Parts: sequence; structure tokens; C-alpha cells
Amino acid sequence: MHEPPTGVATQPAAHARVVYLRMPSVRQRTGLGRSTIYRMIAMNEFPPQFRLAGRAVGWRESDIDHWAQSRTPNGVAPNVVHQLHAS
Repeated sequence: MHEPPTGVATQPAAHARVVYLRMPSVRQRTGLGRSTIYRMIAMNEFPPQFRLAGRAVGWRESDIDHWAQSRTPNGVAPNVVHQLHAS
């Protein structure tokens, strides 16, 4: 049986398999730190996390992929860089 890589959780769905990424995988894929990710979520500039169980949260892989594709070539939209440095 195929198991997801470490830091990735899956949830069965009726029509499609939803893959959830844990924080280490999200950080690796985005190049962002934990605090920056949560700050960007608060500014509605990053996909929100989902509660998986208890204190465990994850992000839908499709949301992270879409977010990454929507960024400028340097990886972060110019208005986000300005807002992050102004904080």
C-alpha cells in the first residue's frame, strides 16, 4: 500500500483524494517561516489551515499549489512584502 510522505496526511473523499500538508511540508514548499505563514493567514494572503484532529492542523495541498502559482516570480506578491516589512 502506498503511504504519503512524512508531513502529509490524506483524507478519503467520495470523488477525489484530498491531501493535507503539515507545517514542515508547507514551509518547505513555500520557503516561508511559521510566523510569516500565520501572519499572512491573518492578512488573508495565504490559505487557511484546517483542523485535522485535536491540535493537529494541515493545509490542502491544492490550496498551497494554487497559492504558489499565483505569486510573482520572486515567490511573494509585492503588496505582501510591503505589509510584512511594515509589521
